[in-house]
Amino acid sequence: MVAYFEKTLTKSYFENNDFILPSSILEFLPDDDREAVVIFERGAYNMKYKVGAHTRLYQGWKEFIDANGLRTGDVSCFKACDTASDRIAFLVEKKAGDHRNRLD
Repeated sequence: MVAYFEKTLTKSYFENNDFILPSSILEFLPDDDREAVVIFERGAYNMKYKVGAHTRLYQGWKEFIDANGLRTGDVSCFKACDTASDRIAFLVEKKAGDHRNRLD
């Protein structure tokens, strides 16, 4: 089974340097802190995966969204892979969508 989720990027994801993962995927993810990599069309971005009150990706999130020209209203699909090693990897694909109601 491939663990994945889709997320519409809101203003808060651009104001903060972290990305809180939805609770619906947490049962498929490691329950300890580790290195992370987010792989997108323009490259791979190293981050930290932090387990806590809100499991999240941080230290590199802002670089990822800035480098890839992501904006509020963009919908992305995150697929978790390589969760058995010392790091976790997410493959990310931008989904096509209607951006007429953007918040930016």
